[in-house]
Amino acid sequence: MYNTLYAQFTRDVPQTVLNYFNSNWHDIQHEWVKGFTFQSGNFLNFTNNRIESINSKLKSVITKFSSLEEFLKKLYIIIESMRIERDSSIKKKTNCSRW
Repeated sequence: MYNTLYAQFTRDVPQTVLNYFNSNWHDIQHEWVKGFTFQSGNFLNFTNNRIESINSKLKSVITKFSSLEEFLKKLYIIIESMRIERDSSIKKKTNCSRW
């Protein structure tokens, strides 16, 4: 299916668009074509909720014009907090499943 649509695309779009597509998207089609992503193990989850959640946490703690030093300090705090949250979640799940 992808190859059929790609062939039509190559006939219909201006050369500049085709060049952009080929240099940025065509070679990584396995990362974004839904039919291919099923094989890569994302289990049909096409959302970026985890990334958005991390981004939200970063924005809530790190100000836009932080110095590099301040940015790194806060980044490490966020990472440690996320690790604790992850470990706590895993611990709760494993304790519940054992009893």
